[in-house]
Amino acid sequence: MAKKKDGILPTTAEVYESTHSVCVGNDEVELMGDKSQKVMGEYMEKLEEYKNKGIEINPDKVYLEVVGGQKKGKVYGLGSASQMYYKSDPTSQSTSSSSTPSMISQLSSQVEELKKMAEENHNKEMASLVKQVYRPYKPPTPAVTRSRDTTK
Repeated sequence: MAKKKDGILPTTAEVYESTHSVCVGNDEVELMGDKSQKVMGEYMEKLEEYKNKGIEINPDKVYLEVVGGQKKGKVYGLGSASQMYYKSDPTSQSTSSSSTPSMISQLSSQVEELKKMAEENHNKEMASLVKQVYRPYKPPTPAVTRSRDTTK
């Protein structure tokens, strides 16, 4: 599925939807069973609710909230894919502390930050080099020579 999105990790809801749906016609897909429809319906409602309140939230956290969090290190409907989205901490009782944003989005934001820092450093070094190379021309000061008067 990540191949279809140019290497970008799909959201947990997209994974759930693709693994719990069936093709019913020409490019038409339908969720299998009442439970799948209920989960996706609640997920969409929650997303809309956060959007209406002006709250920007990671869709993976919304999915985790809808399905009831982690249970024994597993997340409902994701199978082994849950390891790519959420930390597995069997000692933790809190589901909200055990969720993390997708690793891909974390890494890409770190890469962007590093790119900005590298560009800033590059610009500073270039400015320094330009100052060194293009100093204003100062003609050399003539050496003052004193003539010795040997006639005296």
